[in-house]
Amino acid sequence: MAVTSSAENTITVRRGCLIDLHDIMVIERAAFGRHALDPSTLFWLLLRRWPGFLVAEASGKIVGYIITRIPIWPLWNRVGGITSLAVKPERMRQGVGRSLMLAALKFLRESHVVSVDLEVSLKNIPAITLYKSLGFTSGKLLPNYYAAGDDGMKMTMSL
Repeated sequence: MAVTSSAENTITVRRGCLIDLHDIMVIERAAFGRHALDPSTLFWLLLRRWPGFLVAEASGKIVGYIITRIPIWPLWNRVGGITSLAVKPERMRQGVGRSLMLAALKFLRESHVVSVDLEVSLKNIPAITLYKSLGFTSGKLLPNYYAAGDDGMKMTMSL
């Protein structure tokens, strides 16, 4: 689907499949701890072969994933979104998240979405910086969105 490379780092983004579930769950738990998505949710999305569930690979290993959403009734709701993005901790700040976001935004554009939203923890400065660099703008504050004292923010982008 998409390839990003440098001299020492080649990242390939492809559609996720059921065989990826274990690796995705390991990344999910490392990224989100007790707030991780339930394995059955990830299993269901992979089983259904959701085309907006993408994984990033480097050297044949899964190093991150992203889940998108598109409207069910696209005739009057053209807002899509990013449901979840996670990267292996040791691969953060190496272009994996950017590669996943670019592939996801391409998928959303091809799905005729006109704008994209996402939620992010105010504590996650690297993610906010990435999203802003891609053209997202800050939006509504979401008090205690992730947990007590862990506020979130909605960010949006026009495609």
